[in-house]
Order: sequence, then structure tokens, then C-alpha cells
Amino acid sequence: VVCRQTGEVNGGRSATSRQQVVVAPPPARDAVEFVAEDSRIAGPLRTLPDAVAARMPIHLTGETGTGKELIARRVHAVGERKGRFVPVNCGAIPESLFIAELFGYGRGAFTDARRDGSKGLIQDADGGTLFLDEVGEMAAEVQSKFLRVLDSGTFYRVGATRKRRADFRLVAATHRALDEWAREGRFREDLYFRIAGVRLDLPPLRERGDGPPGREATRVLGLAADQLAGSLRRDQLRRAGVAMTARGKPGV
Repeated sequence: VVCRQTGEVNGGRSATSRQQVVVAPPPARDAVEFVAEDSRIAGPLRTLPDAVAARMPIHLTGETGTGKELIARRVHAVGERKGRFVPVNCGAIPESLFIAELFGYGRGAFTDARRDGSKGLIQDADGGTLFLDEVGEMAAEVQSKFLRVLDSGTFYRVGATRKRRADFRLVAATHRALDEWAREGRFREDLYFRIAGVRLDLPPLRERGDGPPGREATRVLGLAADQLAGSLRRDQLRRAGVAMTARGKPGV
């Protein structure tokens, strides 16, 4: 999988040449590879391994379609953790079920609960990476409970009394202005500072400054065609790339 995204780390910009191609070598056979010709990606890619080694949480921001989950998977691969990569879409799980899904639940914890209970997504991510997509949609009650997990590394399943532990790398993503939400009291400020250790802002392709319209999309299409043993002509790829960036799709 090839992701051609850009970003900034804590507002810092790379001073590398605009035309320099930055390729982060995959540390594992199934790692996500990044290729870019935008100078804004050079700094984040080079900083990412250090941030991971320091066990800092990663906060990704950008429109839908800018590649946040691909970068989260890259973080997981760079860290070489043996556990699973567990993605959680905080906006897709009903609020009434979110706590049980995230923390798990014991036998008979509530009506219609599985007979043997559930260990929950946090436990699934033990030894791996927990990716909270659209973290801004997390309800206030869940924010409070999750903050305790980050503080102590422990949690309780719904309807259970046994304290459990989980050690995971945290990557959170949102298309919201979460820093503003925290200042306005719409998101817990203490939780925001816990998840925003290193921030990467991912602009859409239409805001990229690394070539003519459609250039990056054309390169992505070309790489995809190569992987699929395709035989699209150069002019077809160029027209398709321009069309992708002109459609106004989120992230493009």
C-alpha cells in the first residue's frame, strides 16, 4: 500500500528541498511505505521513529481521506510491537454500547450480553497499537474512563470487579479542531494533552505544493497499476490524476 500524504509535527516544517523524494524504508514485510515529493512530509517521516521509540502518543489531524489510518498502521509497524493493530471508529459505535465494546464486559453484565462476556478492544490492543479514529466523537463519560486507563494502565470490564492491565501504543485521529474544542470545554483538556504528544497535520492533495494538479494522484495511480500489473498509458494516468484532484472529494 502506498500513501502519499503530507504533514507537520507540532507546527514545524522541514527545510529539505521541495523536489526531494522521501521514502521511509519499511521495517517489516507488511509495513506501509510512504513516498512523497512535498517537503512537509520529510520532517514527520524522520521524526516518527523517534516519537515511537519515546513511547509518545501520536495525534493525527486532517480531512477524511488524507490517510490517517495508513499513517497509524505505519506507526505500529515502525514500533515493531508484537501485538495487534486495533482500529476503533469512535463515531461508528452507538454511545450506549461504546463503553462495553472498548472496555469489555463480564458474563451477564447486561441484557443480550454474550454468555462468556467480552475482553474488549483495549485488551485486544495489549502489546500492540490502539487506533482511535474520530476520537472527537467520544462521549464525555468515555473520555473520563479512558483517561484513567492512560493514567494507570488499568481498567475494569463492565460488570466485573477484577482490575485488568493493558499496555498499548496510542494513536488518535480526528478531522475536528480538537485543540479548540478542548479550550472551549467541548473535549476534556487533560485528555487532549495526553493523546497529543506528537501532532501530525495532514493536508488534502488539493493543498499540496509538490507539483502540477493531479501529479501526486497520477503517481499513486501509476504505482497501483504497477502492483496490479496494469498497462495504463501515461496520458490516461495523467487525466485520471487531474480528475481526482478536481472532484472536490474530502482528502483530495
